[in-house]
Amino acid sequence: MNWGNKQEVLKEVKKDGSKLILASKELKNDFDVVMEAVKNYEWALEYASPELLDNKEFIMKTLDIEGSLLLNASEKLQKDKELILKAFETENKMFIRTGEMWDYSDSIIDRLPDYEKLREDKEIALVLVKSYGRKIKYLPEELQKDKDIILTAIKTYDSILFNKNIDYGKEFTKECAKINGDIYPFLKKEYKKDIEIIEEVIKSNGEVLKYLPEEIKDNKEIVIKALEKRNYSFKYISEKLKDDEEVVKIAIKNRGENLQYASERLQNNRNMLILASKTNKFVLDNLSEELKNDKEFALKLIKNNGEILEFLSYQLQDNKDVVMTAVKNDGKALEFASERLKDDKEIVLEAVKDKGYTLQWASERLKGEKEVVSEACKNTKVAYYYATPEFRKKYPTVEILLNCEKKTKDNPWSKGTEDKTNDWDDKVNSDKDNQQER
Repeated sequence: MNWGNKQEVLKEVKKDGSKLILASKELKNDFDVVMEAVKNYEWALEYASPELLDNKEFIMKTLDIEGSLLLNASEKLQKDKELILKAFETENKMFIRTGEMWDYSDSIIDRLPDYEKLREDKEIALVLVKSYGRKIKYLPEELQKDKDIILTAIKTYDSILFNKNIDYGKEFTKECAKINGDIYPFLKKEYKKDIEIIEEVIKSNGEVLKYLPEEIKDNKEIVIKALEKRNYSFKYISEKLKDDEEVVKIAIKNRGENLQYASERLQNNRNMLILASKTNKFVLDNLSEELKNDKEFALKLIKNNGEILEFLSYQLQDNKDVVMTAVKNDGKALEFASERLKDDKEIVLEAVKDKGYTLQWASERLKGEKEVVSEACKNTKVAYYYATPEFRKKYPTVEILLNCEKKTKDNPWSKGTEDKTNDWDDKVNSDKDNQQER
């Protein structure tokens, strides 16, 4: 290996950048060679020549790889503002990509020669707080109060930066609230009851409803806006609004489980239960006996979700109209039908046409019925393994079963099911006899 040959060294450092240490003095000063080494192993920059480390164009390019590589540059370039901003931007991109919550102390700023001077530079401060607003805590007090810096930092660091000892004014507070509603718990007392600020906070984050004063939690207009933004906070509203049909409908529309926080009256309201069950069937877990036996109500429920059959009374699970409606919506509802209806061919056929694997819940008799098993296997071949052992003995593979079914349909003069089964048995027995003779 000739460590003075550019092509050979390029080939090596592309595989292992640390081998730059073995290169000749001339090649350690070569832009292309050192850049390839740094791409593979960023700390190979330590082996670069002093001339390259003082080359602004070269250092600028290395900063695309890693912002902290600026610390390897010459002292003159470590004071270059353009390079410093580039290094910080690369650090920010790294943070956004990885989400790693490194602190200010992990930043390169305090390791640069003009550290104190840099801390006071607003342009640099804005870049610092852009991706991780928490860094504002380490800026000089004057910059911590700077509104441009606060508005930049607040996008990623919501609350602690909002200093209670400083009066930012109502309009600026509203502007901050538009950006990040999480600042609400840290606002001054007089702003926490300001409707205009609260409305801005809610537009940004409806979940902040839990922090609002009790009188605001009873404000229907505010509460509706909050729930439309995020309905997770329904449980925090006033008892009065938990009994308001309009409010509760909004709360349960996309989050059925919110019904548990509504008033007792609305928890047993048929329309509310139907709406809530569209997104969460378990809201029906505690249905009253009256509702469990209400056929008209049950039919409305299972049109939206057949599996709701699970929560109805045994009488309705044994009602053919109800069960048929349920399996037409979702074949899995067969699991919750009565044993009598699991033996009903019409019901089971409807279920297996929708989901073949529901054959597992059919009666033993229907698991051995050719038409039923064939329909199930057309939907999903795995259903074959839910057929009875006797049936699978007659039709050793799902392919044989489906081909037999196809021939029967294609040939109107073909034998009936029993004849075909017997033919297959005769063939198997004949093959056994022939083997014994041989």
